[in-house]
Amino acid sequence: MSLKGNVAVVTGGATGIGEAIVRTFVREGASTSFIDINDSRGQALVEELYAGGICHFFYGSIAEENDCRSFVAETESLYGPVSILVNNAALFLFKSINASIQEWRHVVHRQNTI
Repeated sequence: MSLKGNVAVVTGGATGIGEAIVRTFVREGASTSFIDINDSRGQALVEELYAGGICHFFYGSIAEENDCRSFVAETESLYGPVSILVNNAALFLFKSINASIQEWRHVVHRQNTI
């Protein structure tokens, strides 16, 4: 598959499934930008992939609205309008839609106690 001409953004793109998605998008030609709270891994991944395609790392948290806005604005200023979005960043909370706002905030802030 070719993703040439597409602009992709991936949340939680520095490790795990998100990293695999970022690698695939870059390999398939998409201008790819990813956000993650793991700065060292994000920097290492973008340095590795940049030679093979257009790739950008943004250090930030999806739990912070300003980080999300800045991430998208920076991506669009580099590559143009976003055409692919992968919301990958998260921790799993078994309560799903029954979780309280406080529990949700703990998950997105990666705190282990509720």
